[in-house]
Amino acid sequence: MLEHAGVVSVPPLKGPKLWHGHLAVEAARLGQGVALVSDLMAGELLASGELVEVCRADVRLGAYYFIAPARRWNDSAISALRDWLHGFVRQCMVEPVVTPSR
Repeated sequence: MLEHAGVVSVPPLKGPKLWHGHLAVEAARLGQGVALVSDLMAGELLASGELVEVCRADVRLGAYYFIAPARRWNDSAISALRDWLHGFVRQCMVEPVVTPSR
């Protein structure tokens, strides 16, 4: 992953490798290393100054999917969560978000 951020020579990394972003952010917050996570995971801590970005990069690896059974797609709870999540992601994005049709 570091190669995506422009780091061409990555030495062997020591210590634990936390594959879940929330654990990596918490470890970094506690001074136990660095984390490679999304703006969604670290945005508030970066904005407050509790964490700092080591190197400016715009790395995008894959995607996340919001999934639900088709028969329940328009249930009020799923619709409310989907609308909230869409609005939250829109606030975090630098590029405009295209709203998919329902």
